[in-house]
Order: sequence, then structure tokens, then C-alpha cells
Amino acid sequence: MKKNIVLLGIGHTNAHIIHQWERHAIEDCTLTCISKFPTATYSGMLPGTLGMQFSDDEMRIDLDSLCKRAGAKLILAETSGLDLQTGTLHFADHDSISIDALSIGVGSMPAGWETHAGAASLVPIKPMQTFLERLEQRMETVRDDTGRPLKVAIVGGGVASVEIALCLLQRCEKRNLSCEFSIEIFTSSDTVAEGMKPRSVRKIERILLSRSIHMTPGYRVTQVGDDFIETEDGSRYETDVVIWATGAAAPSVLGKLNLQTDDRGFIATSKTLQSLTDPRVFAVGDSGTVMDSPSPKAGVYAVRQCPILWHNLRAFLSDGSMETFEPQSDFLKLLNTGDGKALLQYGPFSIHARWCWHLKTWIDKRFISEFQVATIPSGKLPMKRMLPTAIFSLSIALAFLVSAQEAVIQVDASETGVTETTSKVPDGINDNFKNPELDVDEWIDRFEVESREVYPPGKLGDVVRLGELLIEETNEHPLTKPFVGNSLKCTSCHLNAGRHEKAGSFIGVAAAYPAFSPREQRVITLEDRILNCFIRSQNGTRPANGSEVPVAIATYITWLSQDTLLKMNPTNPLGPNHMTMLDNPPAEPSIERGKSLYQDRCSSCHADDGIGTDDGPPVWGSMSFNDGAGLADVPKMASWLKVAMPLDDADLSDQEAFDVAVYVNSNARPKFEAIPAQQNPAK
Repeated sequence: MKKNIVLLGIGHTNAHIIHQWERHAIEDCTLTCISKFPTATYSGMLPGTLGMQFSDDEMRIDLDSLCKRAGAKLILAETSGLDLQTGTLHFADHDSISIDALSIGVGSMPAGWETHAGAASLVPIKPMQTFLERLEQRMETVRDDTGRPLKVAIVGGGVASVEIALCLLQRCEKRNLSCEFSIEIFTSSDTVAEGMKPRSVRKIERILLSRSIHMTPGYRVTQVGDDFIETEDGSRYETDVVIWATGAAAPSVLGKLNLQTDDRGFIATSKTLQSLTDPRVFAVGDSGTVMDSPSPKAGVYAVRQCPILWHNLRAFLSDGSMETFEPQSDFLKLLNTGDGKALLQYGPFSIHARWCWHLKTWIDKRFISEFQVATIPSGKLPMKRMLPTAIFSLSIALAFLVSAQEAVIQVDASETGVTETTSKVPDGINDNFKNPELDVDEWIDRFEVESREVYPPGKLGDVVRLGELLIEETNEHPLTKPFVGNSLKCTSCHLNAGRHEKAGSFIGVAAAYPAFSPREQRVITLEDRILNCFIRSQNGTRPANGSEVPVAIATYITWLSQDTLLKMNPTNPLGPNHMTMLDNPPAEPSIERGKSLYQDRCSSCHADDGIGTDDGPPVWGSMSFNDGAGLADVPKMASWLKVAMPLDDADLSDQEAFDVAVYVNSNARPKFEAIPAQQNPAK
């Protein structure tokens, strides 16, 4: 008689078992899948679907199709109990079935929602299969009934709440809602996105504020009414919709299974993922807690458990040896910010950029496509059309990662909704990303340029590439290092190797030379201008005119200036994309305000004492630019800061830019001393 393997709940780990079954069904066994819903929802794509970045079908797995394809049986039913003595699983609305092995993967629910279940305004984020429908119904009801500005409260301060807030705003904007609306996050923590690095949290808070999403931290929500919420300090807030997105709590079904649980109600397991009560029962993802090494309720762990569960099910039924699950300590996180960008965090890196969204989308779609019928929704691009950008985005992300034993590019966090992954870094991958200061959107642009092979052929192309390399590695490359007297690269000011359109752009610059230089009171060439940077911004000495260094850099800048109309400037050596100078600020620039802003916004990359870190160059002190450099002038630095900083999301006001500039330039730096040209020792 065949043995029956039962999957209770089709989350990430159990869905993987169905996928494996399709390829390698276990001999003399049947597979039965239990779900309350006909579809499974991939939580990593839920915020994006809310923001109308994806269609509803794109985030769903049709369980009937998946099970039929694998030769498994699907039962849609409400589980009511487990009889361990007879090995029988009972249902409220279906005949009982026998089990020989059972894997429980029913996920979690947001903590505390049931206390307020009677409130008409309440919309718990789970079950996710019905979240968007329930939210839309509530919002339509309120708009029809009140006709006043719509107020949305999101309870819970995790990254799920942040993603939901930002993507809900995107949805409202895309649908051009006629009524006004506001969104506010309520959290008992001191800040949102608790558990993420402080640098990431600061970025998230700035993003929320820039989009007028308010935060009320420090107090737990204790009461939810039809049109209000109340916090533990007694404050009452009018609200029409309450999205409940708190941390993970055990779903009620786990309490009906007669299995040992942890203190939160999740199934207690060993490292083999087996219940401590009965070895026939496995619990995975949020549903289980490995008592010897508990980990956060995050989908990345569920994905990591996939091969362990598949191996151990087979081993259990054949009396083989079991494998143990060891949770990893860190992983890549990608948070959808509802503006075509995502926030990436890994180790010390925290980046908010479009390429991060492309990477997240590619990872998410790659994961869910394994479980979907291979069709392309109308108007959607096939996966292969996403590959050029996705592959390079992935290579950039991998450059941030430390080596791991095996690559895992399957992701999600069922509690948080943020995409997460761990990966092995292939040999040489760091060659693709040598400079963490670059805005990586432009790296994608560069990749697309390189993929079309538009570098000039032959020796000219070699010199263009050399010039680009010298700009990116000025203080390290053997050709330029002898002439550099500090820790700066050309890219420290000319972002993205001069490709940034506003911050020190090289695009079109070659068309402006020769030009009159007010500083030198003479006409200079492009090479002259390049060489001046070595003695000012890089506090070093000038390579010789006509030597390999200035020729290579000038060749690269000229290559970037192709198709630009030649236009000599009689008053200044400025290209067509030169930095626009700011007008005087509303108030006199303040060193005191600048210091406070610097400590809050800049010091994590450039250090409290300005000497720089691995994430950012020195901005004063002996290893920074000297007082003859352009950025030593407060208005010039303020204008540069306005378009360049923070590096991946420039958002300083004019006043803030001037305040930071006057503070930075109030600190000591080297004195400019003109040094005669030297012969290049590298030649």
C-alpha cells in the first residue's frame, strides 16, 4: 500500500516539494496538498502588486494546475485537528485523511489582529490571498460614504508596513484618486524598519517623509473602531482604513494539532525540521521554530529549508540519514519603495536605486515562475527580455556578498514581504564592480553600452578604456598613483565616471575646449584642465602634458562627448552639462546647523572626523582635497551637494546644502601649492 505524504499549507517550502515531486516523485508514495485557498500568494510581490507594478495573476500560484502537473492531489479544506495515535488529519468540511508524513507550512498571522476583528475599518494583511480585495472594498466603501479626505493607518513598524505604505501611495497616485488621502504608520518601536541597519532606517525615514507618509512611533495601538484608532497613551486618531501589519503570530490551526509549540504557539522542531512530539511531522517556514537555533520569521529561512525538507522526507520514508538546518546570519534584503526603485541592504551597504528594483523583480519573477504555468500576461515582457539588465544588476549585487557554500537565488520574507537572498560570489565577480561610490543605475547604462560594443575598435578603444579605469582608480592605479597626494579618485567628484548628468558630468565637456580659464587668466586645453585636478582636488603633482595619463583621460572624456555640438566658451571652461550654481540660501549658512546635518546625514559614510570610510572618501583633513580645489568654495560645494548627496538619493534642500558646505569647509585641509610639472615616472 502506498504511503501518503501530506503538505498542510502551500507556502514556499511546501511548494518546493510539489515542484520536486513533478521531477522525482518518491516511489510507492502519494502526495496530498491541503489549502484553504485555490491559489498561493507570493508575498515578495504583494507590495508591488498593490502598487500596480504587476498584475494580480503575476504574484499568484494556481494550486490546481501546480498539483495536476506534479501528479499530486489537492484538497481545499479547513483543518480541524490531528490524531497522532491513528495518524489522521481531520477537517471541518472534508473527509479525514491518513498521513505517513506531514509537512506543516501554514505561515503566520499578524499579531493581535483578532482583538479588533469586529471593527469595520480593520484590514489584516493576511491572509494575503484576499488582502487586496478586502482593502479595495474598504477603501471604496469609505470613499462612497464620506466624500472627505481618506485616512489610512498602518499598524506595525516593520518593513512590511513600509512597503505597503509606499506602494499604496503609488496605487492611489496611479489611479488618480479624486479624493485626498493620507497615510500614517503607527508602531510601538522607536523607529520603523526595526532590525535593519541604522543607515537603512535613516534612508527609509527620509523616503517616507519625502512622500508625506507620517510616522507615529513609541506607542502600541490598543483600540480599533470603525473610524478611529487609539494608542496606549490615550491619544485617538481618526482613520477610515486600518491595515494591520504587525509581527508574526501563530495561526489558530497550529493550536489544533496536539503538537508541542514554542512560547508563541509555533510548532517546536529539531534541526531536522521534525516536530519534537512526533517524527512523522515536519514544520517549516514561519510555522516551525527550531528550538536549538531559533531564527526570525522571515521567508528567506523557509527557502533555505527547501532542500533540507525534501531530503529529510525521503530519508524518513526510507530510514536514511537526516540533514540538519543551519540558519545563515545575514542575507541580502530588497525593499520595494513604490517609485520604481528598491532599497538594497547587505552588510555595510545600503542603496536606494532603480537597478535594485530591477534586481528584486527579476529574482521574484524567477522564483515564482517555477510554480506557474508558462504563459505571459498580455502586455508583459517575457523573462528573457529582462535578462540583460537583471544579469548585470545581479552581478553588482553579488559583488557585495561574502562567499557562501551554495548559491540560493530564491527569496521572500513572509512576515516582512521584503525580498531576501543569499549567494556565492563567483570568482572574479568583484571585477565587475570596483567602485562602491558609483550610482549603479549608471553602471547598468554602461553595461548596456558595453553590450552593444560601442567602444572604438583597436588602439583607440584601448585608450578610452584606460582613461575610464584611471578615473575610477586614480589613487590606486600605477599610472596615476605617483601623482595623487590624497585618498580621492576622479569619481569622488565626477560621479559615475563622469556619466552623472549633474554632478561633475564629463558628457559633452570636450566640445567646450580650448577655453578661457578665469582662474588661470589664460586659454587652456582639456589636458590642462585634467592636469589641474591633480594639483588641486587630488593635492598632488601634475603629470607631464602629452603623457599617457592626460591623453587617456582626455580620450575617454572626448568619447563621452561624441555628437555634442562644438561650442567654445569665452568666459568659462564649462561643458553643456555643467553644474548649475545655487542662488544664495534663504538664511546665512550656519556651521552649527551644518555640523548637525553632517553628523545625521553624512558621517556614516565620511566619518565623524571627515577622514572617510570604506563607503565614502575623506571630505577634510590631510587626505582630502586642498583649499585650491573647486569644492573648497562654499557655493560650489553647496551646488554639488545639492545634485550629488546623499549618493544614491540626493535630497538636500538648498539651505541644507549650504549649511553642510560651510561646515565641511570650516575644517582644516591642505594648502594649495603650485608644483611644476614632472615627467611621468611610469613612462
